[in-house]
Amino acid sequence: MLRSDFATQRIVVFTNGQYYLNPKIYVRTDLQIFQQLANQAAAMLAQNRGKAKQLLKQALDLFSGDFCEGVASDWCDEMRSYYRKSVVDILKKLGHIYYEDEAFQGGLEFLYRALELDDADESVHIAVMRCLQALNDKDGIQRQYKKLVKTLNRMGISVPSREATDIYKMSLR
Repeated sequence: MLRSDFATQRIVVFTNGQYYLNPKIYVRTDLQIFQQLANQAAAMLAQNRGKAKQLLKQALDLFSGDFCEGVASDWCDEMRSYYRKSVVDILKKLGHIYYEDEAFQGGLEFLYRALELDDADESVHIAVMRCLQALNDKDGIQRQYKKLVKTLNRMGISVPSREATDIYKMSLR
């Protein structure tokens, strides 16, 4: 989405017999704002987790779907992949912050959203299992582990990490 004060400025100007986009117009996109908020949050994370959490949520609110969804182009694919990874990173950070704040259910909501975007990220599966462990949801841990195994098998990986397996084994006791 473009953001500017189009109502008070001409978008197209006519000069010397030709039409141009008005160079005086300042235009910002949601992607620019998203990146700015994500960068500010990264800088704040060690100093002020509450402020970082707020900035991450604001950035996440700007994500309304994949970049140039439905457009088949190499440059769009690269940008789409980059911004999708950025959103997954934000969701992981929020999941971690909520976990650290012992708001496990809130953490799970962000982590499940991350898995919807990238179910192949084993660290997210492990973070989900850790939240479920904190909630004493042994069945949930076992279901998540089985999802992880299925995802890894689809990718040609036969065994999850030791960390995931250890959490799973502890849930069987």
